[in-house]
Amino acid sequence: MTFSENYTKGKNPGRPKLADECKNECTLRGGSIITSDRQGLGVCKNDNNDCPVTVKYANRDCMKGATWSSNYSNHFGSSFGADCTVVMGKFKTAVDPGLVYTYPINVPQVSCDATYSSYNLTFKDFKLDSAGAKTGADAVVKCLKAGD
Repeated sequence: MTFSENYTKGKNPGRPKLADECKNECTLRGGSIITSDRQGLGVCKNDNNDCPVTVKYANRDCMKGATWSSNYSNHFGSSFGADCTVVMGKFKTAVDPGLVYTYPINVPQVSCDATYSSYNLTFKDFKLDSAGAKTGADAVVKCLKAGD
């Protein structure tokens, strides 16, 4: 008498790739990550070949502004479409007296300088005065290297 296993759910139908055949696009660690094109938020998970790949959340693509809460553009200076990028940080804004919104991500416009030695992140109408009130001007952050 012989037995065979008929259970196939979750099994790779082809040969699993070796670790050195994967692109190493991302690291499996759980939680949301910024996608490699810097225009979205997603998650790293294994594909059918057991290789880690980034999957962008459908509602967190900065090229598709309609999928984001209006709080981003109304209160955090976000702007969507061409030249957008997704950044992580701790973004706070006072909406009303006593009501402060804090978001872990934001969507500024990005531009590089002519020599590509730095880039600017522009948050539309997000510049604040010393009292914390919006001035009507854009807030611009100049980045010189990773971590700055």
